[in-house]
Parts: sequence; structure tokens; C-alpha cells
Amino acid sequence: MRRRRRLPLPRRHRHRHPRPHPAPRHRLHRLRHLPVPPPPRRPPLQGPAPQLRRGRRHRRAPRPRRPLPTPSPSTSLRACPSAPASAPPRPPPQPPPKAVDALFGSRLSRDDLVLAGLESEKAVSGFHADNIAPAILGGFVLVRSYDPFHLVPLASPPALRLHFVLVTPDFEAPTSKMRAALPKDVLVQHHVRNSSQAAALVAAVLQGDAGLIGSAMSSDAIVEPTRAPLIPGMAAVKAAALQAGALGCTISGAGPTAVAVIDGEDKGEEVARRMVDAFWSAGNLKATATVAQLDRLGARVISTAALH
Repeated sequence: MRRRRRLPLPRRHRHRHPRPHPAPRHRLHRLRHLPVPPPPRRPPLQGPAPQLRRGRRHRRAPRPRRPLPTPSPSTSLRACPSAPASAPPRPPPQPPPKAVDALFGSRLSRDDLVLAGLESEKAVSGFHADNIAPAILGGFVLVRSYDPFHLVPLASPPALRLHFVLVTPDFEAPTSKMRAALPKDVLVQHHVRNSSQAAALVAAVLQGDAGLIGSAMSSDAIVEPTRAPLIPGMAAVKAAALQAGALGCTISGAGPTAVAVIDGEDKGEEVARRMVDAFWSAGNLKATATVAQLDRLGARVISTAALH
């Protein structure tokens, strides 16, 4: 079979690729003598010169870090101290739940305010009402149970004028470390002794017996013996406070603050000086002291001018 021969297409049917147009030629020799404007000047820098890192990258000066608030220590029976006795009277700081409740018309009861504060406390040091309860209720507060939630305010006689000497050394004692030091197993005799001291402390508050309050708070047989060795000089500080006339001395919550109880403001300065000296001589630690009086009122609204 013979193959047919393809005939060439006519010129008008052939595909023709367009040729690219040549780039236009610019005559730059005519622009050589035109004046060129100078670059704009930058305004001079105000303030300190920025810091330099690799190459010519600039960065801002680091902002100073704000110190984190230190969580207050905790106990099962807490008292709410007021402003230092040596300072002029001034409104005490309000806990956030009370201030927020005042902004919304004071709709919550005091127990509800404590529960609201517990949610914030849980994120810092656990679900413990021994910090927020006396701060809101004032005075001595006994935390009986959490489920159901039950607080027992202890009304002490008005004649009871307790003062507290709080001495804080320059020493960090994390709450987690102090809690880990607590014994897992407790002897029956130690448990009986602490239960007796707790009952005596409640009775002393109700009767207004300042001497029994100091003696009961200084007779811990479980917590203080395990935490005191972790705070340098704590044993010497307690002995110095008792020798100076304090009614009792122990660790405030998890530490490292030491708290002493006195029945008059006149003894506060001497007891504080002895405790500060003991921290320095026995533990090689600097310390600061504060003398505070028992606050019976708790959190309260001082002024409503800013709320309207």
C-alpha cells in the first residue's frame, strides 16, 4: 500500500512565532546634569542610646521585673494582725474578694467571700482557708471542715490586747519544701499532745488568757520540730524571744518568719531586737521585725467615694 505524501502548507497557514520587541533604549546622557536632592536627615535620638547586639540590631532596655507577691504562711487557727503598732493608724489593705464584692453592691456573705478567695489561694499555695478566712473575718478563726465548709470565728474578750512580733529573716523557705519535711507517720503521744494544745489554744482565746495562748502555740510536737532545723537560727530565736519576755514564740505558718506573742506594746521593741540579733548570731541571717496588733474587724470598706 502506497503512503500518501504530505504536501507543505501554504505560507499563510504556517504558525509564526512573534519576535520579541527590542527593549527601548533610554538616553541617559541627557539626565546626567540634573541636580540630585540630598537624602532626608533623621531627627536626633532623644534619651539614652539603644543597646547594640549582633551587627546593628537595636533592642529596648530590659524592663525591671516586678517582685512576685510572697504567699503568707498558714496554720489551722489564725489571727489577723493589723498595722504595725509603731506606725500611725492607717486603713488596712483589703483582700481582693472584698473589694470586688463592694464594686458589685456587696451581694456576697462573708463565707462566700472566703470561698471566692480560696479559688485564688488554690493557685498559689493550695486549697487552705487559714490565710483568707482571718483576713476577711478578722480576729481568730477556726477552720473546722471544708466539706461541708464550716468556719468558726472565736470571739475574744475586748480586754485582750494581743500584739505580735513578726521577724522575717533574709532566707527563702519554699512552702513545698516545708510541707515535704512533715512526717508521714505521727506517734500517738505526739498527736494527743497537739490535740490538747489546740483545745487549750481555743479555750485561751475565748477566755482572753494571753499567757495560755503563748504557751499553747509554743508547744507543738509535730510540725515545729521538723521545720525548725530547716531555718538557720530558729531555735536560738525562740529562746531569745522567751527570755526577752514574750509569752510564746513559734514558726509562722511554713516559715521562715518567726512570730512571738506579747501582752503589751512596750515589750515589742525589746523582743524584736533580741530576735533579730539571734538570727544574725546563730544563723548568720539579716532579719526585719514588725510589731502588729490583733485586728478584730477584718476586711471592710474604708471609703466608697471611688465606687460612684
